[in-house]
Amino acid sequence: GVLRAFAGMLEDEGCRRISSEVCWAVSNVCAGSHTQVQAVLDAPGLLPALVRAASEADFKTRREAGWALVNVALCGSAAQVETLFQAGAARPLCALLTARDHDLVASTLEALTVSLQLERFLARRELAMVVE
Repeated sequence: GVLRAFAGMLEDEGCRRISSEVCWAVSNVCAGSHTQVQAVLDAPGLLPALVRAASEADFKTRREAGWALVNVALCGSAAQVETLFQAGAARPLCALLTARDHDLVASTLEALTVSLQLERFLARRELAMVVE
């Protein structure tokens, strides 16, 4: 229920002023169990909306959406992390490396490192090419 609504809110121009709070709430779900991460990934339109928010929104929303992506990378299973990067999360995560938020930069580096170490990405080298 609520995750589907969050996807709609992130796409709705009228909800722009609350988009950072929506991303914050989703990032907390993403910091949970594999089941909770999967619920985010299964919510129609939510992952693409998070990737767009992490790429195109105001800084506060980009930061919160970035935390959601970082949490999927750090808390998700290998298959969930693969889904994350197939959705285009590599570029917005790399862009977060220049943020003036030490905790976010450190966690983003950890998320990218963990993801690069996954055998699936090493074999396909898709993420490595984006990071380079």
